[in-house]
Amino acid sequence: MAEVQFLGKLLGRIDRIDRASLLNYIRDLTAENESLKNVLDCLAAGVLVMDIAGKVKYLSRGAKSILGLSHSTTLRNKSSIYDLIKDEELRRFLLEHVCFGDYVFQYEIEILLPHHLYLSVSISPLEGANSPSRDYAVLLEDVTLSREHDRKMREIQKLDVLTRLAGGIAHEIGNPLNSIGIHLKLLERELASADPATQKKCMELLEVLQSESRRLDRLVKNFLKATRRKFATFKTESINEVIDAAVELMKPELKSAGIRVELKQASDIPRFLADSEKMKQVFINLIKNAIDAMPKGGSLEIGSEKRDSVCVLTFRDQGTGINERDLPHIFEAYYTTKKEGAGLGLMIVSGIIHEHGGKIEVQSKVGKGTVFKIYLPMRREKLQLPEKFEKG
Repeated sequence: MAEVQFLGKLLGRIDRIDRASLLNYIRDLTAENESLKNVLDCLAAGVLVMDIAGKVKYLSRGAKSILGLSHSTTLRNKSSIYDLIKDEELRRFLLEHVCFGDYVFQYEIEILLPHHLYLSVSISPLEGANSPSRDYAVLLEDVTLSREHDRKMREIQKLDVLTRLAGGIAHEIGNPLNSIGIHLKLLERELASADPATQKKCMELLEVLQSESRRLDRLVKNFLKATRRKFATFKTESINEVIDAAVELMKPELKSAGIRVELKQASDIPRFLADSEKMKQVFINLIKNAIDAMPKGGSLEIGSEKRDSVCVLTFRDQGTGINERDLPHIFEAYYTTKKEGAGLGLMIVSGIIHEHGGKIEVQSKVGKGTVFKIYLPMRREKLQLPEKFEKG
């Protein structure tokens, strides 16, 4: 490296350099060093320089953020990276590879502390360092968003194949199911002329068959409704008015269940582009979920607020809550904890929200209730819609 060669020459001639020139050289080197640090601090990725024993020589601002350290954290002369790292898995990984002098390029590792992240870690021995105090450059890059994006794309592709296949099967099931329903009706008429004993016995069996047939018919229709691709029609709407319409529609069920609705809607939310019918479907599904979660009644709080260019909607119930093991799966097709549920409602909700360019989050504790949060970008007519919406 040019800097190393320059320093070598400087040290070889230091006894022949006058004080003023030496001070100028030192000032230039200090300025370059500070400039380099400023550049490294601008990187989103974290840069760490350490020796084989773990002593920290340099820690960039990005590295401090990833490791959960304050930007004002100063490194003492004997600061060890192994004392600064909170996550055991990352500590073990660095200790293992640095001790053996390994070269590592973009190895992905999942850490839990200080935050749940997926990190891309690269380790490179620095050239020109002596073996006893060999230094290493470590690059830490947060790839959580990229990893999450890849996972969602795989899920979308898998779901698309599944729904196309299952949609065809559902159609094939629907036809014979209709035929079964018709013949059960005919059988019911024929039994009307049978003797009372035979009629009573057969009618009991017939009622079971009709009930199960109707249930299968509902499942098939719900599935076809969930998988049938209907593109959104975007118009300038008031999201608060759409919420009001959904609540009004659900009033009889809410009253029957002993549930009161508390609306906490912000008045400063502008009208923005949305499909009012689809969004009403989202709100009705979430209200129905709240009703199912509160069999003894309670309170459902529905809120809306404006955060910069995003509208945030909150549905907070006082219900039974969702088990932690179930939370990651509630938006998946056919995943349900209800006895009579088809497992399609929240899948439809998630699809509609993503079609609007938004996202949905859920927080829940058993016995404490559940909170659904919806984030919708407030797109206006003067803004050009994304290509996927224009094609719809």
